[in-house]
Amino acid sequence: MTSSNKCLIILFLLFFVISETYAQAPANDECSGAIALPVNNDNSNTLNYNGALGYATQSAPPCAATGYEAKDAWYKFTATATTHNITLTPISFDDYIFQVYSGSCGGLVSMACVNSTGLGEKEATVVNNLTIGNTYYIRVYNRYGDATINRTFNISINASTTTIPNDECSGAIDIATDGSTFNNVYTNIGATLSMPGCSGTAYNDIWFRFTATSTRHQVKAYNTNDYPMVIQVFQGSCGSLTPILCFDYPNNVADLTNLTPGTVYYYRLYLKGSTVSTNINTYVVEPIPSKPILTANVSQCAKDTLEVSVNGITSGNIVAGYANGRIMNYEAQRKILWLFPNTAGTYTIKAVQKKPDLITISDTATINIIIYAAMLPGKTTSVARQCTNAKFNVSVTPDGNTTPSNTIVTLYEIAANGAFTIVGTQTYTGSSLNWERTGTIAGMNKYFAVCVPPAGSACNYSSHTDTAVTIIEALPVPIAISQKGSILRVDQPDSALAYQWQWQSANGDWTNIAGATGVIYFVHKAGVYRVENLKSFCTQISNEIQVSDKLNINLFPNPAQEKITINPLPDEDAWKTLTIINTKGEQAKSVLNIENQNQVSIDVRALPSGVYIVVLQGNSGQKKYFKFVKL
Repeated sequence: MTSSNKCLIILFLLFFVISETYAQAPANDECSGAIALPVNNDNSNTLNYNGALGYATQSAPPCAATGYEAKDAWYKFTATATTHNITLTPISFDDYIFQVYSGSCGGLVSMACVNSTGLGEKEATVVNNLTIGNTYYIRVYNRYGDATINRTFNISINASTTTIPNDECSGAIDIATDGSTFNNVYTNIGATLSMPGCSGTAYNDIWFRFTATSTRHQVKAYNTNDYPMVIQVFQGSCGSLTPILCFDYPNNVADLTNLTPGTVYYYRLYLKGSTVSTNINTYVVEPIPSKPILTANVSQCAKDTLEVSVNGITSGNIVAGYANGRIMNYEAQRKILWLFPNTAGTYTIKAVQKKPDLITISDTATINIIIYAAMLPGKTTSVARQCTNAKFNVSVTPDGNTTPSNTIVTLYEIAANGAFTIVGTQTYTGSSLNWERTGTIAGMNKYFAVCVPPAGSACNYSSHTDTAVTIIEALPVPIAISQKGSILRVDQPDSALAYQWQWQSANGDWTNIAGATGVIYFVHKAGVYRVENLKSFCTQISNEIQVSDKLNINLFPNPAQEKITINPLPDEDAWKTLTIINTKGEQAKSVLNIENQNQVSIDVRALPSGVYIVVLQGNSGQKKYFKFVKL
């Protein structure tokens, strides 16, 4: 085996060992390996422990149904008092659940399942009726089933020498009426029953109180696992309580009216027909905003924005509205709830008024609206570009599936100068409608149509077609061309334009002459010529000029042995020089000045036999080429 192969094997084994090490479950993956936690005996959290899930596995099913595995790590503590507070604080941004047990690893008894908060939030509970010196177990897992070394948290335990403080009316916890206790966590663990339930069976209860600051308040209460809960409210003192409300509804919101500001009211909470120990949130808010007043056209069209007027809203408050569960938009300035797009059907609109704290919420206002199917937007089409003073068609095609016959269609034009014009009105009978237009002002013209269904239609609302845009371009200034000998020239050319010379073929078609795009064109053969000036989309065509055969220049004899002659050379062509080059482009004879000559003869006896090219060049830069053979 080569040394390189040995190295590869060693690296592979090392990687395997390292991978196995990092993927191993932690020592406290099972109850038997639970890590001992310190207990604070002074009601502080000075002693605490930073834990991690590591690559834990599931020891037991989740105590709170999450749809994920409970990959748990285990801890234990020895009770130093009959009551302990246990707090778990996330270090990583996770949602942790923990469960507290009595007994031994072989026979654990669940005391609490704590899952009251969300991602990144503390979980806490109070366990009562502990036996000093006994060992209790805690297992921790991630609500979403993930367990890695990066899932970290802190656990602290402190001892309390008292039972649950608000087990009786005399220990009722004060609750502010501004909703500020929204996130406070309370517990019924260790609670006992103060009096029989006012609705259903009560097995234990906990007490709270608040001082009214308004004639109306709402008391709200929730528990970790959404068990049915009863709110019972009293007036008077703990020794002489008079019940004023027994609230037993799924939304857990007790609405209290006719209260006396400054008076202390008591309320107790209990789970209806359940002995489950759980964490509880409760808070009080005031004053309750009034229920919004909703008004609307109860028959609306699906093509329009669904609108509902909202009144009775206190300045600074927030309105939340829903249409068949869909969130509606609220415009405070117009005092409307709106929703778009919509479909045909019956809509139940619900709205509430909320105070800025988003906790204090009014009663729900409701209104029903029928949305009828409407004409779908049709299409407006026209040419994309047109020149000034040229005619073109604008076509309107209403949606054939939703537009009833005899719908009135009106075409509108917004011209480039902003002028708004009604082009005309026609009656739709199932086919596209057409209008003839002429663009008179350069710029962007826009066209759209309004379709108004006949009276008695199921959805008697107009429909707008989409918008067609036609760019109107100004025509270039008309052009003229003139002839001087074999030179065609654009009279008074415009430097902003491009020019294209054209030649008329025998069948009458006009063909662009390749490379002939200047203001001057040197004619090489007889025929009819013109020029087209180009300006973006719009063009102008010049006058036509007939060029005769008399303008043809001849070279003879060809082949030649002693001399060649070139004629005629019209004065108006203003030929300046004559050059002879070979087929390689090399000059074969000195440049000759031929100005003011009507015929030229050149001695070619000194040229070697071969093919040569004669180049004539004029004062305007025009060139003409002749090929001849030297014998």
